Amino acid sequence: MEIKGSSKHELCKRLWLENEPKIRRLCEYKLSSHPDEAEDIIAETALILWTAIFEDTPIKYPNSWIYAVAGNLIKKKYTELKISKERKIPFDDKDPEMHELAVGYDYDSRLVPDDLIERFSVHAEPLLKDDEKQLYQYVYEDKLKMKEIAVLMSSTESAVKQRNYRLTRTLKRLIKEFLENL
Repeated sequence: MEIKGSSKHELCKRLWLENEPKIRRLCEYKLSSHPDEAEDIIAETALILWTAIFEDTPIKYPNSWIYAVAGNLIKKKYTELKISKERKIPFDDKDPEMHELAVGYDYDSRLVPDDLIERFSVHAEPLLKDDEKQLYQYVYEDKLKMKEIAVLMSSTESAVKQRNYRLTRTLKRLIKEFLENL
C-alpha cells in the first residue's frame, strides 16, 4: 500500500514531534564537548527521516530507527573530529622555515610522502639506530632498489623490504612527533 504525499507529510511530522526532544537530549549529551555540532546532527537526523519516508524506505520500528540514525551520525561526527584533530599542526611564528616546509602536506600518519621524509631527515636521522641510518642512506639518499640494497646488506630482498617498511613507519612517527612539538 502506497502512502500519499499529504499522509507522508503527516507521518513525518508526527514521528519527528514524538522523537525530537529525546533526540535533542541524546545529541546534547553525546556531543557535550562539541555543543555546536548537536544542532547539525539533529537537523541531519530529521532530513534523513523525511527523505526515507518520502522515498518509501521500509522502516519497521520508526522510533528505534530514528535513534539509530542519530547514533550513527554522532559516531560519524566524532570520527570526522578525530581525523581533523590529527591533521592539525600547531605552528608558531618562531620557525617560518618549518611552516614553509609543512604547508600543503596531509599529515595523516598513513600519508606522509617520501619527499617530506627526506626534508625532515636532518631532524629524524639522529634519532635512528645505526642500521636504520644505513638503510635510510641506501633508500632515500642513494635511491637504490631493494634488490641492490639486499646485496649490499647481505640479506634477502624480502627482508630489506620489511626493514624499509619498519624504517618508513618509524620515520613517519618521528616526523609527526617533531611537527606536533613545533
